[in-house]
Amino acid sequence: MYLAYDISTSTIGEALMDENGKLLRLNHLKLKNRKDAGSNHRLLEKAEVFKEYLIEKVMAFIKKFPGQEIKGIFIEEALITSSNPNTAAMLNKFNGMCSYNIYEVFKIMPQFITVHEARTLFCPELVTYKKGVPTLSFPKNIDKKEYLWKKVDKMENGNIEWEYDKNKKLKKENFDMSDAYVVGKAGIKKFL
Repeated sequence: MYLAYDISTSTIGEALMDENGKLLRLNHLKLKNRKDAGSNHRLLEKAEVFKEYLIEKVMAFIKKFPGQEIKGIFIEEALITSSNPNTAAMLNKFNGMCSYNIYEVFKIMPQFITVHEARTLFCPELVTYKKGVPTLSFPKNIDKKEYLWKKVDKMENGNIEWEYDKNKKLKKENFDMSDAYVVGKAGIKKFL
């Protein structure tokens, strides 16, 4: 089995797949701030909450598959092209903390994949080649996250129970989960 993660400081998306890319679990962990924690301590606390989640929830779920084990873990690299260098630094720092926690819990060195590479592998219908180099182009006026979510939903034949708010709008966490799904499918294509 293979785990895939989309890590952010507010929500971590998670996908568990078999070696053929069959979805076994799609989940998310919503991270909340304690109001009395300083900004540096918030990241440490969130990383610790994620580690506890891995031990208590993910490991428990994996035990439902006797004889199966995690063979690989794929993590989407933190987006470092943010217009705010402080945000980029914080995302990189938190991604590193969570990546280390994943390694510590599973004793597997995670493999990293960029957002662009994951989307390019997941959406070949949007790729053109210029001088042999793949270029990913989403149609104009299309929200990338929504496009990916719709494709994930279609690939899973509408069998995923997505979360909606009281106004029947998709919750943001759904996009984190679909991003983890994209990372999982792309990781299996790239690394296996």
